[in-house]
Amino acid sequence: MPLPPVHQTLRHALRLAFGWIFLVLGVLGLFLPLLQGLLFLVIGSALLAPGNPHLARMRERFYRRFPRVRQWTQRLHDHFHRRKT
Repeated sequence: MPLPPVHQTLRHALRLAFGWIFLVLGVLGLFLPLLQGLLFLVIGSALLAPGNPHLARMRERFYRRFPRVRQWTQRLHDHFHRRKT
């Protein structure tokens, strides 16, 4: 069953907000020793990739280079998007 338009808009806004927050944390993490910069950059770009073709292409190149990461993210996606019966 598709979500109502209000929920889709809210989901999109939250995805954008968290994506940008993770990207900013990733950039800060590149310079600060306590933050894992690369991890936050990957999470932020994964959140923003569905709306940005450039980031989607970068994600696909990353998955081709690291196929185990693709398998791991696919398992997570399947786990969180399976239908409840």
